[in-house]
Amino acid sequence: MGFIKRKRMPIEYFTHQFEEITYLSDDLQVKALMMTPHHEVNRIVVYLRGGKGQVGRVRAGRLMQFSDSQTLVIGPYYRGNNGSEGKDEFYRGDLNDVTQLLRLLHDKYPHAFIHMVGFSRGGLQGLLTFQDLPVTSYTIWGGVSDIDLMYEERVDLRGMLRRMIGHPKKDRAAYEARQAIQTLMKTVRQY
Repeated sequence: MGFIKRKRMPIEYFTHQFEEITYLSDDLQVKALMMTPHHEVNRIVVYLRGGKGQVGRVRAGRLMQFSDSQTLVIGPYYRGNNGSEGKDEFYRGDLNDVTQLLRLLHDKYPHAFIHMVGFSRGGLQGLLTFQDLPVTSYTIWGGVSDIDLMYEERVDLRGMLRRMIGHPKKDRAAYEARQAIQTLMKTVRQY
């Protein structure tokens, strides 16, 4: 299965075409902004956005920063955002939105190198998903790596974290499930 919808976006760029694509993730229709080169795709950059809702949303200007004439650049909106179905679960079901998109891209472009760039919230998104995917490289750009430290250090985000996840003491299991470094260390081979 591939993309279920493709909508041409009114963005003019001399080397790429912009589309908003829709794909299935856990039976939800999730959207992403994609810029496809007019030439053969040799490289894919998946930009994992930061923020929540309209804060930090995927924009054409950000995707253009990663493009060249043979690079497809895409940024998933995540479920519950920008017309995607479902509810934003902040590092739970939305992780499947990332993995499903990467699998679709790998199936469509099996010989292209895939690079992930996680910004802010996207840093944790990538850390919780990249090791199980056909990814060549992963870069965290000002990204979250520890949800407990995020709660402790970002007083301005505590209310949002309590609404989305719960309190770190009362809802310990929900926070532990979102601990990227601990999860990663469980899967890394020890030498």
